[in-house]
Amino acid sequence: MNVRDRVTFQPTKEQRVNNQRQVIARFLQRNRYYLTYLGLLLLTCLGLFIQNLRFLRSAHKKSMDVTGQGPRQEGMDAVSTKAASSNMLQASNRITDAGSQSSPVRVLQPPQHTSDEKPLLDNIKRFLRIEKPYPIAVSGIACYILWKRERLPSGRGYTFPKGFQSRSIPLGAWAAIHIFQLPLPDSQNAPWLEDQDAMDVIEKLLELLKVITATESSRPAYIIFHVQAVRTQQPLLYRFYSEKRKNANDRYALDVQEEFVERLQTLIGANLKSVNNDWVPNGFEHYDRNSQRRGWLTIAPAWALIAGLDAEEAQVLADLIQPRNASSEYGGILSRCYEEVLQRVAQWNGTQDIFEAVNQLKEVVEGSKKSTDGQVWLNFALASIGVLLALSTIVQVGAGLIVPLVLFAGASMLHAGYASTGQRSFQILGLLLFTAAVIASIALFAPLSISLLHPK
Repeated sequence: MNVRDRVTFQPTKEQRVNNQRQVIARFLQRNRYYLTYLGLLLLTCLGLFIQNLRFLRSAHKKSMDVTGQGPRQEGMDAVSTKAASSNMLQASNRITDAGSQSSPVRVLQPPQHTSDEKPLLDNIKRFLRIEKPYPIAVSGIACYILWKRERLPSGRGYTFPKGFQSRSIPLGAWAAIHIFQLPLPDSQNAPWLEDQDAMDVIEKLLELLKVITATESSRPAYIIFHVQAVRTQQPLLYRFYSEKRKNANDRYALDVQEEFVERLQTLIGANLKSVNNDWVPNGFEHYDRNSQRRGWLTIAPAWALIAGLDAEEAQVLADLIQPRNASSEYGGILSRCYEEVLQRVAQWNGTQDIFEAVNQLKEVVEGSKKSTDGQVWLNFALASIGVLLALSTIVQVGAGLIVPLVLFAGASMLHAGYASTGQRSFQILGLLLFTAAVIASIALFAPLSISLLHPK
């Protein structure tokens, strides 16, 4: 064959490109399942890495917040009681000298919005609760009337607000009349009222107290108002918000609740005033370790307001205000005893803050344990996917391999969800899918393994 013939049989550039494409196409056709599963595995690992990174950042931020509260809590037991009470005494004297009756609770007014939108758009926004302010719902309104005598008023002839009832109970060293919202105070089915309806109920209770004071021979020693739950209705799409937007929304909801508590305090303070004590109300943010939530506590010479806390906190407050500290003639806490009572309340409030820090540390530990368990099972699922892909290159199983791979991929995603959120349902479903994937893998490879070990 001469040079001319060799040149004639030499493939052209286009033929070489076509040959390369055919080789690549045969390779992709032969390994299509392997490459598909490998791509799915890489995408799953990338998504799980991003989720775990976000969870570790939030856990680190929470642990830093808890650690930052330590010095404040350590100094509360020794110094804060006398210092806080003396500061409040000086502040109250300055306010009294100036003739000011302003409230100590910070007033946070929600931004005002003009309603010049179209009615249809307004209705849609109102339904989805997109615009602020968000509506407030109140539940579990009650009133404790404390008496220094053993014989209580009968309560007959008094008109209670609709849905309310009264009973006589011992409350520590006090004899008390408990006016509560039906059903029973221990029930979880108490109706929810809007903020204005709750204000109307408090006004009716204040009118009832005036009637009781006018008809009985002695005045009540002290009045404790209790609102068990104050919540802000969140937007319907709240669960789809980003973490930053959720935090901003939660802060605004807390401000709206504080503004509602401020209005309650103003209403009660305008109707119940002490004759022999010129101290102004003192407000605290209080932690309830039974329900593990924060609420508000306001104490005044003639009354107290507990909002967002369980009924046990009202009973503890009644024990801190002892009968010897109250006036028998005019009612309310005596002026000479008010600083002592305020010290007890401040020390109790500081002790509850320590329990909050301990509970936050326990939540961090439990969250870390759940994250570790979820990641262990996640690694098992991903390792199982790798084993199946390796076996598929040795034994040709066909399209049936997709069943255990999909089950293992679903189990890995559920275990990742458990590691990120800590919800037990994710872990249970993930274990069920993992078990089903193992059974499917055994059923798929067992006949092929037997045929390879015992050829005919």
